Amino acid sequence: MAGIDFVNPSDGAKAEIDDVNMIVADITFSAPPTVPAKDVFFGVVTAESYFICCPLPYHTLKSGDKTPGIYRISCGIPSWAGAPPNKPSNEYLQSLINAYGPMCMSSDPLNTSNPVRVTGAVWYTRYRTRSAVASRFHTQFGGNESGRKAGNVFLIGDAAHIHPPAGGQGMNLGVRDAVLLGPVLAAHIQNHTPWADRLLEEHAERRRARAIQIIGDTHLMADTVGLSPKLKDYSSWSPVDVYSARDWLLWAVGKSGQARSSLAYRFSGLGSV
Repeated sequence: MAGIDFVNPSDGAKAEIDDVNMIVADITFSAPPTVPAKDVFFGVVTAESYFICCPLPYHTLKSGDKTPGIYRISCGIPSWAGAPPNKPSNEYLQSLINAYGPMCMSSDPLNTSNPVRVTGAVWYTRYRTRSAVASRFHTQFGGNESGRKAGNVFLIGDAAHIHPPAGGQGMNLGVRDAVLLGPVLAAHIQNHTPWADRLLEEHAERRRARAIQIIGDTHLMADTVGLSPKLKDYSSWSPVDVYSARDWLLWAVGKSGQARSSLAYRFSGLGSV
């Protein structure tokens, strides 16, 4: 009704960007895998995907029934592999681990001295990640020639921007949209001049620019872990192995607590207002 469309944040075309697919699942193994460290989150970055694992202390299956040995995993699905199934089999989940996970969780005895296999999925979900931004965050409609004043429409949160579920960026940005709109609305209500509507418009332009920046950060994250074709395109002409250079860079960044904190703050969508 307001005449606002979702558009591609890169070029403004009336289309959303279809990013990659990913899965998140709580799984059990035939035996405890030899993980790098007990009760510690860890991950693997490959040429085509990422794999993250976090051992869980337990998961309640039934009332009072606590089963140990539950591992929460998240894995990106390359575009060429198609969408993950709605109800994945143990074999499908194991194939992802063997392809993109750490060798310590592999079922192939050639990769580890302690091969394990997936025996079940306690919980599972899949994401088809997308990116889009509203063509504008503020507009007016409903006015008429008889003097009826047009109403203001201001978009925030998921109504204004769509993000891949990579690190809570959409939620964090949506909360900031709401908090920062408060003082602007107060100033708009208190200011009865024609300039009052311009306050909303200027704020909308700032929030839209911020949303596009955050979507760009999520795409950078996808590029880094190899889920975007861009990194593969670079590797075709680069004199050095792009993935090896990336791995060394991530290793170096991981050694700096300040760098880790700075990147986490930025990629969470909290880096600036």
